Amino acid sequence: MAKEEKGYQSIPAVRKLKGDEVLENYRRIKSEVGQLIEEELDRMMDTPALTGLMIK
Repeated sequence: MAKEEKGYQSIPAVRKLKGDEVLENYRRIKSEVGQLIEEELDRMMDTPALTGLMIK
């Protein structure tokens, strides 16, 4: 393992990020994931073959 780690190279920074950019991206992604989960749960509830997979 140590031999493999010696071959690692640092990844150069592409650009500096501001804290507010990171927070904005986090909130956007969190919102999008929530929407995806909601849509998928609705789809599962409307599909009889998938309704049995739901934990109630």
